[in-house]
Amino acid sequence: MKKKIISSVLALSLVFGGAAALPQSSIISDTAITASAGGGGDIKLGDHEFKDNVMGDGDFSYYTFTDGTVGIYDYTGKAKTLSVPEKIKGKKVTYVSLVKQYLIDAPNITAVKLPRYVDTARISLARGVVSVDKNNKNFVAKNGMLYNKDKTVIYAAPTDKKKYSLPNTLKTIGEFAFMFCTLTKDTVIPDGVTTIEKEAFYNATLEKGFKLPDSVEVIGENALAAGPLAVTQISSTFVLPKNLKKIDAAAFWGVGLKKVTLPDGLEYIGFEAFFSNQLTDVVIPGTVKTIDDEAFHYNELKTATIPASVKTIGENAFTGTNGSTDDLTIITTKNSAADKYAKANDINVRYDKTVALATVTGLKAQSYTGKAVKPTPTVKFEGKTLKKGTDYTLSYKNNKKVGLASVIIKGKGKYSGTLTKVFKINPKKVTISKAKYKAPKRISLKYKKSATADGYEILYSTSKKFATKKTTTINTNKLSKTISGLKKNKTYYVKVRAYKTVKGITYYGNFSKTKKVKIK
Repeated sequence: MKKKIISSVLALSLVFGGAAALPQSSIISDTAITASAGGGGDIKLGDHEFKDNVMGDGDFSYYTFTDGTVGIYDYTGKAKTLSVPEKIKGKKVTYVSLVKQYLIDAPNITAVKLPRYVDTARISLARGVVSVDKNNKNFVAKNGMLYNKDKTVIYAAPTDKKKYSLPNTLKTIGEFAFMFCTLTKDTVIPDGVTTIEKEAFYNATLEKGFKLPDSVEVIGENALAAGPLAVTQISSTFVLPKNLKKIDAAAFWGVGLKKVTLPDGLEYIGFEAFFSNQLTDVVIPGTVKTIDDEAFHYNELKTATIPASVKTIGENAFTGTNGSTDDLTIITTKNSAADKYAKANDINVRYDKTVALATVTGLKAQSYTGKAVKPTPTVKFEGKTLKKGTDYTLSYKNNKKVGLASVIIKGKGKYSGTLTKVFKINPKKVTISKAKYKAPKRISLKYKKSATADGYEILYSTSKKFATKKTTTINTNKLSKTISGLKKNKTYYVKVRAYKTVKGITYYGNFSKTKKVKIK
């Protein structure tokens, strides 16, 4: 039993004031976990350590915390728009969990107003959060949605919308943010979002065409997991973000996936990540190192192609319908972790000569030239270097502009299959045209334009190796900068690089040659 899933079940039990609707294998298998947290002091809700729950004070049921504050988790009154009290029995209200689907005694509530001291909120209501006290230091509300002050994190959204307009400042989809919401292709998660936190889309209906931006690097526990009240969980061929590095526990639990392309660059696939789907064939990219227990358990797997890069494979990581492995074949190389896993679990194993199992090196970041960039990788299969034109062919996509480009390696002759690898195209290297002392205690710096750049990053230091340094960013195409506030009789070292942001991902060019300037 995985501790991380246990903690998630406990957290949801507290949020909903009852049993959590999560992967059943996680709940049933640990009889020590109960729906009620009961008098422990070891569970945290936000920054608050749980002490006890009180079944009722007027219209509210609430928790007490060890820090002397309280948290509301149920409401039995008649208000449609609920103004949460600032205090209950003289204790500050710091936590609010109001989920319409579980408020059986309050069928009319559609919206909430949050008071001054609330710092953790789990809200799922038709109109969401309509206002936040102006003295609240943690949150701000707009159009029913709840954000942190600088709108880099969203915490809650109204469930009655079909289209959500989200700010470009957004970096994180917070826990439970879109719980029970319906999201269509018209809802655009902004480029620049890097993290989807646990349960962010739990029990949501994600219609065909909805997608996550390529900037997403982490998909958290149960982030898109199926729940019992969602109508349509997810498109059967959901496309994963190109920049994805980590898929955490139960992220796509039971969502009905029939096909998934795991992106090059992915490193970790967590416990029950794709548990109980309809996948028939899975190809693991050569960047994955770890596949945790039951990652692809209870699918309809016929083949799983697993390269030698995978060093750890957990229990029941790959099974077919009803957990059987009778119809499953693992395609891998001899003596790999996957080979050993297959033999240890009596799974059919096949050693195909497919480039999908090849090791690819030499795809370093490239610099923008204005023309198509075509780096030639080194392709090896079981230690043998393959020959371009004889054993494989190369083709490229998106390989002209700054951004993430792809090279497609297609097997030929004795070798079958295809393998897609990605590489970066960064802005062109910058050249410094002038770096001179300017009285008093300043450096006058000029540099040449880097085509397509959004701006420039300047580093300066009294250390030749930039052991300690200061950075200044010019987010325009201005090609000069006066660096001031420098120390007299010191020699400074200066270098510049260009950057460009594409679909929320920032690409940096190589630094210019270092210039040194003596401050008089």
